Amino acid sequence: MKRSTTSLRQHELIANVDYPRGHYKNPMTDEEVNARLRSLAGWVLSNLRVEQALDWLWKLEDAADLDPMFEMLEIQAAPS
Repeated sequence: MKRSTTSLRQHELIANVDYPRGHYKNPMTDEEVNARLRSLAGWVLSNLRVEQALDWLWKLEDAADLDPMFEMLEIQAAPS
């Protein structure tokens, strides 16, 4: 069981969650998965590369080779 605590000004809300969002018994929607990838990968990849990765990843089951995925998700070194 996961405990979630949220503080709102002077009030604190506490909820016990048996199956947090993303657990197979409480799955995220496709749009939630997309938003999660955008929010996390957006820190290190351009918006274009994030969208390309999403398009590719949703077709992962049809892929014969995973190399394109690794190339798409490769983080480029910052220019010095």
